[in-house]
Amino acid sequence: MHVGLDHVPPSLVPLREDLRALGYEDGRNIRLDFRNVADQATANITAQQFVRDQVDLIVAFEEQAVRGVKAATTAIPVVFLHLEDPVADGFVKSLAHPGGNMTGFITWAASPSKQIELFSEVVPRPRRLLVLLDPKDPVTRRVLPELRRASTALRIQVEEHEVTTASDIERALGAADRRKVDGVFILSPTLWTNFPSLVLRLRCSMIRPTDPMCWY
Repeated sequence: MHVGLDHVPPSLVPLREDLRALGYEDGRNIRLDFRNVADQATANITAQQFVRDQVDLIVAFEEQAVRGVKAATTAIPVVFLHLEDPVADGFVKSLAHPGGNMTGFITWAASPSKQIELFSEVVPRPRRLLVLLDPKDPVTRRVLPELRRASTALRIQVEEHEVTTASDIERALGAADRRKVDGVFILSPTLWTNFPSLVLRLRCSMIRPTDPMCWY
């Protein structure tokens, strides 16, 4: 299962290929039921359907899918992919000993403070950063204080915009004064999961695609 209708997770094709290499052929000795769903609510319902169907294994891509699965079962084995911090988000006890019914792979993404530090090296003397955040994403509460501390330390003014829908994103970026904004920072994973094409298109349309502002 994956959340985000305008794309599929990049590791889906390698997953299918590796299963075939191990002798698992869909329709012959294994049934693969991939669901690309719209949002967290649908992910919760889909996870419950998997449990009712008594599937043998659930593969959950990214945070929203994993949250749905975690709420639905503590018995069916779960492999998660592309998480940023499963320990901090409460999915596993530790990376070495996850415990429970979940294990998987993480992204090792740079922290918000590190990303802003790198951005300040790319853009000389950045002054203002437009930040898009989803207040409904649990990860937002964890990483927003770090973002604020890092921007204060680097003397970068942060202009925060709470967005949850495509129209919210269009409105926030459409109203931005490109002459006063040095960069756009996407803080919440759900925004990348749900609207990656939209975010990239709108953000890069604000300036030339080769400009450092077209950065994430």
